[in-house]
Formats: sequence, structure tokens, C-alpha cells
Amino acid sequence: MEKIVSAFHAYEDSSRFARVVTRAELAENDDNLNIRRYVDTTPEPEPQDVRAHLHGGVPRREVDAKAQLFAAHGFDPGHVFVPKDTEYLDFRDAIAARRNLKTLIESDPGLQTAEAAVTTAIELWWKTEAPRFDTLKSAADLVDLRKQLLGTFETALRPAGLLDRFAVSGIVASWWGVSLPDLKTLAALGYKGLVAAWVATVLDALEEDKAKIDPLDHKAARALLPEYLNELATLEAEAVELDATIKAATATDDEDDSAEPDDEALSPTELKQLKAKLTATRKHLKAQKASFAQHLTATSDALTDVAARELVLTALQHDLLTEASDRVVRHRRVVITSFEMWWGKYRTPLSALEAERNVATAKLAGFLKELGYEDGWTTVPAGAIARIEIGARRPANNRPSGHPATRATRGHQLPT
Repeated sequence: MEKIVSAFHAYEDSSRFARVVTRAELAENDDNLNIRRYVDTTPEPEPQDVRAHLHGGVPRREVDAKAQLFAAHGFDPGHVFVPKDTEYLDFRDAIAARRNLKTLIESDPGLQTAEAAVTTAIELWWKTEAPRFDTLKSAADLVDLRKQLLGTFETALRPAGLLDRFAVSGIVASWWGVSLPDLKTLAALGYKGLVAAWVATVLDALEEDKAKIDPLDHKAARALLPEYLNELATLEAEAVELDATIKAATATDDEDDSAEPDDEALSPTELKQLKAKLTATRKHLKAQKASFAQHLTATSDALTDVAARELVLTALQHDLLTEASDRVVRHRRVVITSFEMWWGKYRTPLSALEAERNVATAKLAGFLKELGYEDGWTTVPAGAIARIEIGARRPANNRPSGHPATRATRGHQLPT
């Protein structure tokens, strides 16, 4: 949606997406506004190089066509390819399998630097723009704020060069759409009012049997009680581990009572102690969860205005960085997919496939020879029906008694 809005306001052509047309051209098409009449949105066909399919190698022209994509993400294709000749490239010998490509590309220093530049640019931009939220007095102020943020965000991220302007605008637009209810509350009630609203949402979720959100994973809970949540996570992990140990010991006893004693098997006393510990851990965990609401409310009430502002702005920034990270990951995935596609198309040429086939054929011939089926193959004429004994050519002392017979029909190869 943001790309459509941006293209409209830019009022300029965008390859395979938008084109500025004259009123006369519209009239020539009977004022039909079907986009496909004016913009070819058909994806370009995937190039196929016959020579590469036959003899291997990745065409340089296919790699060069995506040079801008790789450069934007800071990745040098030379870290994957070596020259084969003037027109083709080979995958480096160190890349043994297709799955290695993802690891190699994601660990590339140039790629990591490009991604870090996006994060740094957003953090610097946020530091500059965050004070704008202090001036919100009503929901009407949000219209101007959104416009300002969209403009300054694109300017701040343009030097990073990793994402195009549509993707950059989309980051802010998507984040704004998700955050809008919070921003309206912020404009109406201020920072402490927004935190109080978050806490109220968590408390409501705690009381519901099937809440739409996980109250322990809400941004307010994570921000206000990080150590408390870590303790809960530790207790839950301990309970799971104890339960798994007890079930494993019990299953071993039930499944094989006749087996030899295992030196590492739990004794009845040890098993009883583990069950008691599991009960105590679950009881403690239940008590901690029961007092979660009280701790959350008390911590929220103790917040100062400055602390509330820091908490809210940090949460909003975190959501923005998460949205940006998703866009960067998608762009990285496009880079990785390009190399995986070339691996699938050209890594194993037809000549290698034929060689593998010949090896398999020779292996099969060896098996047939061992079984005594290797000589005298003939073709049964079309329409003919013959019944032979499969082992007819074997020596009598080498043929299994009651050897099965088979029926051959049109075009089948049968031993004479």
C-alpha cells in the first residue's frame, strides 16, 4: 500500500509498477484504466543458458544482471564464484553443498556491515526524532507527525543504500499502522497514561482463559519486570527438565522389566526425590505467576515521568527496529536465493548426469550378470505374448526350485 501511495505522489514511472500516461493515451484505450494496458507487470522469465546446462558453469551475464542487488547488501559474488573462462563462473571448491551457501553468505563481513549500517542509521534517526513525541497534545497532531517521520526516515536511510525508497517508506508505514493505537493513547494520556493502559491490557489478559495475547510476553511486562520474567522462565525450564527425566525413567521401567540393570538408572529413592522436587518447583512457579499482577502494578505505579518516557520510547524504537530487520532479512533472502537458484540450475551439468547414469547402468549390468540374466536379450514383436521362465538360462543346479515365470507383452525386452 505504501508503495502505491509513494508512486502516486512521486508522479513518475516505476519499472513494472507504474507509468505516467497522457490523457490522449487514455482516450485511445477508451478510458480503460486496467493497469496491464499501460504497465507490463509480467515477471521476467528466468534465463536458461543451454551451454551452462550442458557443460556447467554459471553465466557471467546472469550474475552481472544482479550486481546492484548484491552491491546494495554489501556482498561480493567473488566470495562464491571463481572464473571458469571469460563468460562463465564456477562455484568455489570449498562449497560442498547447496546448504553451505546460506551460511557462507550470512557470515560474510561485507553483508554484515551493510546490515549494521541500517540499524545504526535508524538508531541515529530515532535519537533525533524522538523528542517529537513529547509535543503530541491530541490525535490531530499525529497526521503531521507521520508525514514528518516518513520524510526524515527516508533521508536518514538513503545513504545506507540497502533498501529502496519504497521498502524504506514501508518500514515506517507498517510500524506506524501497528503503533497507531498506542500513539493515540500517548497523545491523549501522555507517557505514564500509555504505560498504565499497557498494564491494564496485561491484567485483563491474565484474567481471561483464552486471551488473544500472552500477558507475560507483552512489551510492558518485558520492560517493567525483565528479571521477574527471567526467573519464571528458569522455573519453567527446570520443571520441564524434571518432568522429562521422570517420564524417561518410568518408561524404561515399564517397557523392559526383564532387561539387565542399568548402572545409570534411577533408584526408587532417587525417583521419589525427583517427583518431590518437581512438585515443589511447580508450586513455586504457580505462586510466582499468581503474584505477577501485583508486582507489575507496583512497578508501574512507582515509575517517574522520566522513566515512563524512556520505557515508552524504547518500546516504540524496538518495534521499529524489528520491522526494519524483517525487511532486511527479506532482502538478504533474495540474495541467498539467487545463488541457490544458480546452484540448482548449473552446478551439475548434463555431462555429469550422463556419467552418473552410465555408472548406474554398469552397476545394474553387474547385478544382472551375477544373477545370470546378462546374455541374449531380444525384443518381443509388437502384439506378441510370450511366457518364459525367468531363470531359463541359468544352469539347472543354480536355478531355484519353483522359479517364477513372467508374461511379456508389447515392446518388452526378454532373454532368449
